[in-house]
Amino acid sequence: MDKVSQDRLTSNPQYHIGGSNYSGPVVADHGSTLHLGNITNFFNGEKSPPPCQPSAIELILRDESHFVDRPEILEWVRKKCSRPAGRAALVGLGGVGKSQLAIQYAHDIREGSPSTWVFWVTASTRAKFVEACRGIADRLSLPGRHDPKIDVLRLFRAWLNDEKNGQWVMVLDSACDVEIFHTPTVRFPNTDFAVTTEQSLSEFLPQCKHGSILVTCRNVDVAQRLTGASDNIYTVPTMDEDQALDLFKRKLGEDSCKDSAVHLDLAADLVRALDFMPLAITQAASYISLRKPRTSISSYLRKYRRSDRSKLSILNKEFGDLRRNNNLSNSVVTTWQITFEQINQERQSAANLLSFMSFFNPHGIPESVLHSYVEDIGEDGEDEYDDDLEVLRGYSLVTVMTEKADVFEMQALVQFCMQSWLSARQSKERWKQKFLDIMSKEFPTGEYETWANCQKLAPHIESITKEAPQDMADARKWARLLKNAGWYQYKIGDYKLAEKMLTDAMNVMERKGNLGKEVLETLVVMDHLGVVLEKQCRYDEAGKWNRRALEGREKELGEDDELTLLSLSNFAMTLEGDAKYDDAEKMNRRALEKREKICGKEGASTIESMNNLASTLRYQAKYMDALKLITRACTWRELNLGKEHPDTIDSLSNWASTLARQGKLDNAAKMYREALARSTKALGTAHPDTLLNMSHLALVLLKQGNISEAKRLSEGAAEGIAKSLGSSNPDTLTVITTLATVMQKLEEYKKAKDLYKSALSGFEDQLGPHHPHTLRTMTNLAVILRKQGEFDKAGAIYQKAIAGLKRCFGAQHPDVLACSNNLAVLLEKQGKLVDAEIVAVEALHGFEKTLPHGHPSTLNCMRTVARLLHAQKKYGKAEEVSQKIMDGSKMEYGPEHPKTLQSIGDLAYLLHSQNRYHDAWSLYETACAGYEKLGQNDKASQTCSKRFGSMLSEMKSRNLTAPSNGIIATTPACDDDTRFEGRKQEETFELRRGDQEPKAPGAADANMKAKRRSSYCLDESEGEKFRKRQKM
Repeated sequence: MDKVSQDRLTSNPQYHIGGSNYSGPVVADHGSTLHLGNITNFFNGEKSPPPCQPSAIELILRDESHFVDRPEILEWVRKKCSRPAGRAALVGLGGVGKSQLAIQYAHDIREGSPSTWVFWVTASTRAKFVEACRGIADRLSLPGRHDPKIDVLRLFRAWLNDEKNGQWVMVLDSACDVEIFHTPTVRFPNTDFAVTTEQSLSEFLPQCKHGSILVTCRNVDVAQRLTGASDNIYTVPTMDEDQALDLFKRKLGEDSCKDSAVHLDLAADLVRALDFMPLAITQAASYISLRKPRTSISSYLRKYRRSDRSKLSILNKEFGDLRRNNNLSNSVVTTWQITFEQINQERQSAANLLSFMSFFNPHGIPESVLHSYVEDIGEDGEDEYDDDLEVLRGYSLVTVMTEKADVFEMQALVQFCMQSWLSARQSKERWKQKFLDIMSKEFPTGEYETWANCQKLAPHIESITKEAPQDMADARKWARLLKNAGWYQYKIGDYKLAEKMLTDAMNVMERKGNLGKEVLETLVVMDHLGVVLEKQCRYDEAGKWNRRALEGREKELGEDDELTLLSLSNFAMTLEGDAKYDDAEKMNRRALEKREKICGKEGASTIESMNNLASTLRYQAKYMDALKLITRACTWRELNLGKEHPDTIDSLSNWASTLARQGKLDNAAKMYREALARSTKALGTAHPDTLLNMSHLALVLLKQGNISEAKRLSEGAAEGIAKSLGSSNPDTLTVITTLATVMQKLEEYKKAKDLYKSALSGFEDQLGPHHPHTLRTMTNLAVILRKQGEFDKAGAIYQKAIAGLKRCFGAQHPDVLACSNNLAVLLEKQGKLVDAEIVAVEALHGFEKTLPHGHPSTLNCMRTVARLLHAQKKYGKAEEVSQKIMDGSKMEYGPEHPKTLQSIGDLAYLLHSQNRYHDAWSLYETACAGYEKLGQNDKASQTCSKRFGSMLSEMKSRNLTAPSNGIIATTPACDDDTRFEGRKQEETFELRRGDQEPKAPGAADANMKAKRRSSYCLDESEGEKFRKRQKM
């Protein structure tokens, strides 16, 4: 339209609209009235150009090859915008992909409904909005659009309102400034008079049934004002990992990620590092593509992780993206820092809150700490807090994680960019100090009652615990924080991290200036360090810290102070671990006596000393004394602390260990199962104490004959504890020896040998060659060597182990006696039956003196003695011992237990060897029937069955019939070789038969009863001869 026509239009606005003279006025800024529609100029008879066909106007082209579909979001947009006058908003962080989704939706509409107009309006500023509307007016050829007196926005709005123009969809992109669409009102002081400074652009967004509007913005407040309701808002999250990886591959080029699985893993690592943020991923792909081949995915990751400065450098790089608004930065750092500036201008207190929150771990930010922050900043803080938080949530910088809305999360990249923004403003250190100050006050002591809070806070202190502050006041706060956090890490089983934290705290606390209360805090750290090192079996180092803490507290607080006695008790536990049992017992008794006087017999610390003393007594084989103490301690703790308190679980496990040492395996197994269940619930499956309980239970089950469950538990414990503590930790090595014992029982000797050798090497390195753990493992390895026929090596190890264990415990300790019994078995295998008998009988006498009647170790040693007597044809003594074994097994295990059945079978074989078929028959029958009832088909049951079968063959060859009414018909005895034929292959050791004739029926029972009360005594001269040979 030329200028003359425009003048006519404005000077004499008489137009026909849709066949009528007037359909409603539209007032332009200068006050003229326009009647719009299919406009005919009556002055010159010219008809205005008809509107063009529906099309997409100002729409950004899509790049299908790079677009990653997010169907659930697009489907939500379609539903919202398909309603009459539908409005919807995509809200989220800058760079999260809102505009790309809007572009895809607009193109989908254009393709699916060609008769629908699609308009793209950039709304980041007022000028951009007006500019976009003018461009659309040009494309629509709206009459009067070039007239400076005519308001193009009103012109465009009128066109949108006219249903005759058809369906339309408008995308309002980057509508982030609320003041653009809702112009603020300016009020004059002390009056009711107010004016608006500019027209509100929201007036030009009509609501009509044939049109819908999709908004993209970063601010929920703007979105809600433009869409009218919160349910019209979709907060766009970052991509999931698959979507992010797909985007990266598309942007980088598919071939770049097809080289190998390694490249795909690196790509996945990269998108995780970038928080699955589309803009950051696109930026990274562009950076790598432009610098090929010198830059690869791995080199980008290295640079990204090298330092904050390096990360900032690559995140600040701009790249070209034709689909992104030209006025928006392609750098994720710049994109978000613009938002930070905007928040700082709108509401500085909200920017301050964001500054504080940027130092947390991005996930699980507890509101309780935020309240501490606002309380710390002054009286107005709490009043401002809710509004500040809503501003941050409105910009999608902070989101709520829980239904209670008391835990928040942020994007790690947002936090990094926020800290970079703070650095640029020279205020990062100030906010870091504020964060340290609050966290040092908030982090609890680490005791069990505070674990829930510690668990919430522990991830958030990682960023500030890496390096000590230079300022001394801040350094002391830092050390206090590490003291508490380190103790918590110890309690939950992360001993390495606990050690590091406490060591770092100690280094700071030992700087000059620690006076008064700070000395006491330093002593707390010393004491904690000793405990943590003791738990890692580093007894020399632990003892040094224990001693320093004890001496320091004695000096500062006195010998009878509760904290001094705590250090004394901790020192005693270190001595126990170092196998200095007498010293440990003395210290524990001293601590117990003082605590009873100061705290009373029912005080918690008194009970702790009972528990600790019971542990030391157990190692010394003083089982009855230990049992009295541990029973009392565990009962008190269950009543006063609860069944799932770690201290209660420790006492329960201690009690189970004492029962196991006493040979009360059924009760021990029940207690270990309970301890394992409680520990799993209270401490978790990966805690070292849980895994040790699992291993202890496995060993008891193995002794009970439950090999399959023992194998499952020991394998699980070994795998888990190696992950928790490392392969060289002595607790790990202890669990490994249990697994080796299971493999030994399964006759997988090579596996068992390898495991024992590995554990032995570790114990020697960690604890030295003379520690009981080392010596016990030597004994176990010797058993394997003996089974593999390496008798000389096994014998040398046994001798060394016995000497070492005697030094630790004395000659009568069960570990010494067990090792002696193993030596006797080796001598037996070597054919040195007399020497073997002497060693075994001395061990048996020791067991009978130190262990309860019927103890498994005593019964096991009895079996060795009985076997040796049998081999030497000392049938009377062998029968006496065998009868004791059977009676003891029945009493200890019950009449149908596999060990009882084995003892019955062994006695049957002894009688069988003497041709006492009638007595042997009933015992064989009992044993075989018992094994069959149990469904047991192991070596012991097979041996018993074969021996029974061999006896039947002998009887048949002698024309003897089966017992009937207690009578066996006999024939003249044949020679020894004939009687023994068919049985030698089943023997586990070489036997030499005598010429003893069968006894009359019933005679065996009478002899057994007569001898039951007598004890087998070793010939003094034989014993003395053996000892002389050993010394030679």
